[in-house]
This record gives sequence, structure tokens and C-alpha cells, in this order.
Amino acid sequence: MFKFRFQTLLKVRKIRNDEAQQALAEAQRAYYVLQGERTECLHDIEGSGDELLQLFRRQVKPTEISMFYNYQRYLQHRLGVIEHEIDVAAAEVEKRREALLKVRREYKAMDRLKEIMHGRYQLEQERLEMKAIDDMAVTRHARSK
Repeated sequence: MFKFRFQTLLKVRKIRNDEAQQALAEAQRAYYVLQGERTECLHDIEGSGDELLQLFRRQVKPTEISMFYNYQRYLQHRLGVIEHEIDVAAAEVEKRREALLKVRREYKAMDRLKEIMHGRYQLEQERLEMKAIDDMAVTRHARSK
């Protein structure tokens, strides 16, 4: 019966691989949420341009126009903040992707070692089996004489 002597290490590497995959998924989720916020903010900025046109078509007070411009500045500032957060999130996604690739390589190397050792074990078992068959055939042949 084949027993891989590094089975515990293989399990640890598998766990690390799974954890790295989860970490990458979390980073990607955060990145996509920020992308959605950016899209909403851009939509609000575009919509505010239409609101400005409506304000100019009707008679409005200067304070309303001032409030509108303050709102647009807020949206532009918010967009800048979101884009900075997106850059940070993209860097985090890339960092976690690289970490996952490293952990995955380590896991696959250990798994490949297990396959190689199992193959050698099977070859040795087949060799021993053939030797036993040959010994039985020699014994039978010797008895038959």
C-alpha cells in the first residue's frame, strides 16, 4: 500500500492554495464593487449636467446654482477618491493573484512529487510481483523434473 511520506505537507499546501484563492476572490469582489461605485458616480455626474440645463431654463436663484456647483465638485472629488481606491484595489488583486500563483506552484510541485513517487511504487510492486511469479515458475519447473 502506497503511503506518501509528505502527505501532511501536501495537505498544508492545499489549504494555503484554497486560502489564497479565497483572498483573491475577496479582493476581486472589492474591486468590482468599487467599479460599480465609479459607474454610479459617473452616471450622477452626467445626470447633473442635464439638471444644470434645466436650472438655466427656468428662473433659479444664484444660491441654487451655487449649491449645484458644490454638488458637482463633490461628485468630482468623490470620483477621484473612488478612482484612487480602484487603483489600490487593482494593486491588491494583482498582489493576491501573484501570491496564489506562487502557492499553486508549490502545491502542484508537491502533487507532482506524489505522482512520481506513486509511479515508482507501482513499478516496484510490479517488479516484485513479476519476481514472485518467476520464482513460482522456476519452482514448478524444478518440481516437474
